[in-house]
Amino acid sequence: MLTKLKAHIEKNKLFRAQDRLLLAVSGGVDSMVLAELLLQLRFEFTMAHVNFGLRGKEADLDADFVNKWGEDHRIPVLVKKVETAAFAKEHQVSIQMAARTLRYQWFDELMEIEAFSALLTAHHADDNLETVLFNLTKGTGIRGLSGMKNKHLKRVRPLLIFAKEELVQYAEKHEIRWREDASNETNKYARNKIRNKVLPSLKEINPALLTTFQTTLTRLSGLEFLLDEKLKSLRKGYFTPGVIDQLDTSWIRQNEGHQVLLYEILVVYGLNYAQFKQIFESVIMRRSGMFYWDDYTLNVDRNKIFIAKGPRVPIDQYMIEMNVDNFQFSGISFEIQDQNTQDGITNEANVAYLDLEKLSFPLCLRKWKTGDFFYPLGMQQRKKVSDFLVDLKIPRMMKENVLVLESKGMICWIVGKRIDQRFSIQLETQKGIRIKATSVL
Repeated sequence: MLTKLKAHIEKNKLFRAQDRLLLAVSGGVDSMVLAELLLQLRFEFTMAHVNFGLRGKEADLDADFVNKWGEDHRIPVLVKKVETAAFAKEHQVSIQMAARTLRYQWFDELMEIEAFSALLTAHHADDNLETVLFNLTKGTGIRGLSGMKNKHLKRVRPLLIFAKEELVQYAEKHEIRWREDASNETNKYARNKIRNKVLPSLKEINPALLTTFQTTLTRLSGLEFLLDEKLKSLRKGYFTPGVIDQLDTSWIRQNEGHQVLLYEILVVYGLNYAQFKQIFESVIMRRSGMFYWDDYTLNVDRNKIFIAKGPRVPIDQYMIEMNVDNFQFSGISFEIQDQNTQDGITNEANVAYLDLEKLSFPLCLRKWKTGDFFYPLGMQQRKKVSDFLVDLKIPRMMKENVLVLESKGMICWIVGKRIDQRFSIQLETQKGIRIKATSVL
């Protein structure tokens, strides 16, 4: 096992001899075997143990056991006790989810504070199969079926190539001591049911289950690679990041392949699959729609999807005094300068050139509202702002946040779109101002 592990680490570049390693240790056979193997391979590491406060005296004995092993082998040990039950109740999550969250929160803190190169966990092949079956039971995609990876970012699972039985046999042969967690034998939790009931039955059907499972994972990993390559191509051709991310949906057709691809593009925003199905239906039906979850807003509009992050805070107004030269409002930076002549006037949409003598300060910057109207530059007749925005085919999400600049109740600029003819700089204009709007979100 020692030789096989060494070759596995080197072949897959899991970590190096000079790396600072943090090893998550429960005191069970898996983590104690990994600790012994790392010791034999002469890697330097620190052990981290979490006492979840769920098993009273037994949990305290686990911590004592890990500490004693560290002392005997001159390995640094870090121990933290957490109130798992209280955390689960406060955040309305299961005990297992609470334990996992608290565990990795602490590990991540240690990784950053102590500058460890990698976090090692003792997950093995049986754990991986258990995870895939658990994901399959809940419902999952190809990534959930591909199982845990040997390495992801700084998290490393060097024992995935070994079965649980191999670890136990190694421990017994080399007289490695460990602590048994009695809660692993109960079927109170879903994962325990899979471990204690489902896996033994499957191994009866196929004694070589773990071997065939590893082969299946290899094939699925290949498909996952092809999926990622396709997603890279789609993002390059159709995705535009920004303050509001934009995705051109003209490539999407009503088929399962495109549904999977769109989901993989959008899942990074944290939406669930039920929400996604509603979004996909709107895209296919070319039906405009607004969708909200967490801090995200998604707008399906014509052949595009627009996604913005941030709380939906109502925009009030900002009063601009005569002596103000720059300020920020509603995620936009405004810069005001004198414009004495017509020289230097450009056609930039985010810049307004206005006749200063026609303005009455303070100016009012606010979100547009129903009933607003103005006289678009080049026109002598007034037009409703709502109709003007429709003509520009501005998506609903963006339309809701359009600002207008007002002087004495009269709109002089649809910010970033068009100025009002009445306030434009003319040949007879003696003094003007230049207002530039730049997004800062």
